Amino acid sequence: MERRADSEVMHRIHVIVLTYNGAPYISACFDSLSKIEQGSHEVSVVAVDNGSSDGTPARIRAEHPWVELAETGANLGYAGGMNFGIRRAFNAGADFVFVLNQDTEVAPGFLVEAVAAAEVEPRA
Repeated sequence: MERRADSEVMHRIHVIVLTYNGAPYISACFDSLSKIEQGSHEVSVVAVDNGSSDGTPARIRAEHPWVELAETGANLGYAGGMNFGIRRAFNAGADFVFVLNQDTEVAPGFLVEAVAAAEVEPRA
């Protein structure tokens, strides 16, 4: 993902992908995320690994080095893993956080459209 100068950044967005023994799924997910339109946003994709034992973290590092990897060290469950990632994103200064499952594939325009909708209705 491309980094932008602060003066150009409209929003800082973190996309959190929770993984757990997701080796069969992650390539399609991260390949789709590598093609998203960013607009004027600074986008970080973070894989939160929830204690996988199938080599998922190593595969992310090898095949998707642009993805930030955060390992919980144990299976915290769905809510626990997502909360770990969300806290981390807001502590890093994220304006928006999108949460995805490891088997999700996104359309290139999803992020720009979602942020535009959130700007119209901030409570959404």
